[in-house]
Amino acid sequence: MTDDELLSEISARVDAFAEERGYSFSRVKDRILRELVKMHRTCGDFYCPCQAENSTATICVCEEVRNESYVELMGKCHCNLFVVEDRQNASITSVS
Repeated sequence: MTDDELLSEISARVDAFAEERGYSFSRVKDRILRELVKMHRTCGDFYCPCQAENSTATICVCEEVRNESYVELMGKCHCNLFVVEDRQNASITSVS
C-alpha cells in the first residue's frame, strides 16, 4: 500500500471511532496520523507512537482507549489524538 492509502485507512478508522464515541480531535491530528503511517511502514501496523510496547493492545485505536473510559477520565488519549471537547480548550477540532 502507498502512504496515501495507509493514511486513508487509518483516517477512516479514527474518524469512525471518534464519531461513535463523540470525541473530537486535537490540532495535532495530522501529525499523529503521519506518525501512525510511519509506524505501519516500520513495524507492520498502526501502533500508537506514544506506547512503549508494540502489541495488538497498542494498535490504534488502542485497547485501553477502546475498552475503558480513559479518554473521559484524562480528557485525551495517550498520544493526544482523541480529546473530550468539554475538557479541552481551543486545541481541538471537531469531527466532520
